[in-house]
Amino acid sequence: MGMNRYTPSFAVVCITYGSSIAQTCAPSAWRLLSATSPGPRHSHQLVYDSTRGTVVLYGGAFGVFPDYTELEDTLDLFGNAWVARPIPSPCPKRWEYGWTFDQARGVMVLNGGASFVGIPGNPNNHHIGGTYELNGNAWTLKTFGGPDARHGTMLAYDTRRNRVVLFGGKHDVVGTWEWDGQRWTAMNPPSPVPPPRAFGGFAFDERRGKTVLFGGADNSFNAIGDVWEWDGAGWVQITSPTPPPARRGHIMVYDSFRQVCVVFGGTGPTGYTNQIWEYDGTSWIQRIVAGTAPVGRDLFGFAYDRGRNRFVLAGGQKINGQHSDTWELRGDPYVQTPPTAVSVRAGESAELSVETSGATPRTLRWRRGGADLADDGRVSGSATEHLAMTNCGPSDAGLYDVVITTSCGTFSTFPVRFDVVCPSDFNSDGGVDGGDVDAFYASWAAGGSQADFNGDGGIDGSDVHDFFQRWEAGC
Repeated sequence: MGMNRYTPSFAVVCITYGSSIAQTCAPSAWRLLSATSPGPRHSHQLVYDSTRGTVVLYGGAFGVFPDYTELEDTLDLFGNAWVARPIPSPCPKRWEYGWTFDQARGVMVLNGGASFVGIPGNPNNHHIGGTYELNGNAWTLKTFGGPDARHGTMLAYDTRRNRVVLFGGKHDVVGTWEWDGQRWTAMNPPSPVPPPRAFGGFAFDERRGKTVLFGGADNSFNAIGDVWEWDGAGWVQITSPTPPPARRGHIMVYDSFRQVCVVFGGTGPTGYTNQIWEYDGTSWIQRIVAGTAPVGRDLFGFAYDRGRNRFVLAGGQKINGQHSDTWELRGDPYVQTPPTAVSVRAGESAELSVETSGATPRTLRWRRGGADLADDGRVSGSATEHLAMTNCGPSDAGLYDVVITTSCGTFSTFPVRFDVVCPSDFNSDGGVDGGDVDAFYASWAAGGSQADFNGDGGIDGSDVHDFFQRWEAGC
């Protein structure tokens, strides 16, 4: 099959919500995070890694067809800046691949793509196969079996059945496939099934338990405008309500806060667009966001950050080139500054903070290990942006997050670790016993800095006194 130039398309984000709140829970504003990072690229994708609380970008290409420079870097969006993730054995470079995040197993799943260079198993073939997974530290080749080598394919993760669903790809490849983490299964559903396509919007609607497909490009790169839903057994075409104008190259992601499907940008009848559309399973609504917005584009990366209630947009294709920028589309409410990890010594006080913004009235609740906290004589601010604790002990250690609730829904920040260091656990083995006494005396006799137990700048008998007082108390 010959390689075709893929021209302008656009992206779909899946967010599910009820129509009754649709007009009061919209995203509030676009904000440019960087005009130059992650650098020029297109034909890549983004996913939100909920095990690490970061948006992840992989690969893509830059240049004008057929003079592409292919990429194999993996980047994390920590806060508002891209940081290269050092991975000793990266996934072989590629573009126009399918990618999604498996929440149950905590891995990113990639299938197929395109490369002029080829990879082992697909030498000298720009349609490359293979299923790879990224666990945060390493890429693993899982299999070259399953779907035929393809690019422009669509992947989504079904959270109810813990399956990755695959559909479509360039050059009329057919079939609906599912991946369970070990093997691909050809589903062979009964008719009707969606016509072949590539670069469609594809995401799992967690509220309704449906994988939604919108639009895409046929084999002649004509934009398609139909809507289909997959429930794990069969496809159903959704003929009402009327969807947005036909388009291709869009990406669909799921907004778990408002529970709706959102479409941004791509290529439609009038070229590149930067429109935002939302679909709740009942109706389509075009969203108008005030202020400066990114220009229309296709083949870009787009993901929903569940821990901050925002969408992240990076790069993408334009006429005779590509974009280099990164934008965020803020939800309402929005987590402007997430909590950060804290470590204190036993007996000390501590504070954890979060900064939120937005017009929507909201309530906050801090949690430890998923359990709500409440104010008492030692804990205060459990329903505010600033949680304070005095006389911290080992029982206070754990993972802390903030649950944010409005009339539109509920979401939580990414959990961060709060550690309480036990000074009498001198050898840091997790227990308080004779081994700590031996370790302290060895350090004290040698004049080690750690033996200044009371922190007064000297190593003397007062340190021995204070150490044993703390040791006898247990921590």
